[in-house]
Amino acid sequence: FLRYGSVTLPSSVPKDMFLRDLDYFGISHENGTVLGEMEKFPFREGLTTLASLCWAKYSHGYMKVEVYHHENPHPYSAACTVRNDPAGKEMFQNMLSQYGLTLKKVSLSRGGAVLACIYLDVSE
Repeated sequence: FLRYGSVTLPSSVPKDMFLRDLDYFGISHENGTVLGEMEKFPFREGLTTLASLCWAKYSHGYMKVEVYHHENPHPYSAACTVRNDPAGKEMFQNMLSQYGLTLKKVSLSRGGAVLACIYLDVSE
């Protein structure tokens, strides 16, 4: 924080405690300079759920994971983030790599059912 004037705290560090410590040591800060991880990456929880879902499907032999909006709105939104946001895609790929998986592609269908298909591969 002192070097750059802003910080994104990991989920293990409570934001209110960090701000209290800044005040205790007389370090001033402006609104928006201290962000919690969930504030900066609000889609992280959905990506974590989606990565777990992908692993569960893969462990049963599936290389394609279908996520329907009406059944799983948060993982579906996360799949949209992976498809449309490079930072979200990179974060999701890092999560998948913990399971030994890689992302091949994400496709979205808006036909009769709003559907996201995630195609997986095994990490080399």
